[in-house]
Amino acid sequence: MQFLSRTNSPTRVLFGGDFNSTPGGAVYRLISTGKLPKTDSVWQLDERVKSEDLSIENPMENLTGTPEYTNYTANSKKEGFVGCLDYIWGLGISQIRTCPMPSHEKVIKYTALPSKISPSDHLPIITDIRVKM
Repeated sequence: MQFLSRTNSPTRVLFGGDFNSTPGGAVYRLISTGKLPKTDSVWQLDERVKSEDLSIENPMENLTGTPEYTNYTANSKKEGFVGCLDYIWGLGISQIRTCPMPSHEKVIKYTALPSKISPSDHLPIITDIRVKM
């Protein structure tokens, strides 16, 4: 980002993947708002961690929204996880359309992920984008 800011062209960034952060999580908040204060509860998890205010110069837009889940390992069990951990973030990019996620019935048919419908423990987020000029 620092290199790009030294050029005269507008900055465009596409940043996607498994962020291991739910929509209320610290990583999600940092990317979407550009700020994570040293007083945030995430720093209180371990008193040995020295906290600092974190910021990024250019917060990004979540281009594809937040599906109910991209990771599903629970299937009616007390243990396991069901939630959205995967995102496509953009700066200077707009989303045109997003491929629909598999139905919940199809996901739970094989107990959890990975399964016959997804070789990964995460469902893919697929989208068409347009780079803003």
